[in-house]
Amino acid sequence: MAPGDKNAGRDEAAYRLNLGESQAEALRKQGVRSGEKRGKSYEPSSLRLPNPHEEDQMEKAATASNQKRTHVTEKIANQYRDSRG
Repeated sequence: MAPGDKNAGRDEAAYRLNLGESQAEALRKQGVRSGEKRGKSYEPSSLRLPNPHEEDQMEKAATASNQKRTHVTEKIANQYRDSRG
């Protein structure tokens, strides 16, 4: 498999799952039908990139989340400190 090969991921999945080409194609078609029932599309034109406002909003949310989240070792250190009196 060449690194730039478009089918590299598909080939690797088939190898790891030990699927034949016909089985893999049947599963792919089943997935597409399932997506269509749910109103999903897998065409390149169906992807939407966030606009600048949405990007800014996501960055602010990530920053706020990181500020609120305490690191696991900080929690352990605080518990140890509190238990020692």
